[in-house]
Amino acid sequence: MTVTTEPFLEELILSEMSRANTDRVAGVLLNDKNRFAQAIQIVMQDREPVSRRALWAIDIACEKRPGLITPYMPKLLEKIHQFSHHAFRRHILRMAARLPLNETTKGDLLNICFDMVSDLNQPIAVKANAIQILTRIAIDEPDILHELNETINWQIDQASPGFKSQAKKVKHILKHHETRQLKSKR
Repeated sequence: MTVTTEPFLEELILSEMSRANTDRVAGVLLNDKNRFAQAIQIVMQDREPVSRRALWAIDIACEKRPGLITPYMPKLLEKIHQFSHHAFRRHILRMAARLPLNETTKGDLLNICFDMVSDLNQPIAVKANAIQILTRIAIDEPDILHELNETINWQIDQASPGFKSQAKKVKHILKHHETRQLKSKR
């Protein structure tokens, strides 16, 4: 499906760099599926700053209606490593974390999230969203509990305080599920 981008949406996105303007754009996107599709097209073009700001507005809109992003998530995940700014990865993973896990994207998310968590250069917000998704997958697929735990342990010594805090929470959840899994096997 080809979507024609109207100048209106780009002008609105670029009119002001503020949370108030982002909320305005998100309101427009919530009420108009065509403009939501246009915003996705703007994101996929990876033009600074309009693409990054469009994705921020999409993320805000998806806080209210997470399912809006579902049809576009495979394309976003496919391009996640190619985007020019880490904010793209942060927003995409943040939106993915709100969605139910499905077989279509679970494998892609698993690989992407392990890549993000293992990359020492990724910002903590990207890693935190990736860890959140990996934890959900690990609960659903206990075979990766050990790998996730090892990935976290590998980084913990040189990690930022934010990563250590997130890792501590995840390790607690993983330990709880590992214990539950062992008890159920008895």
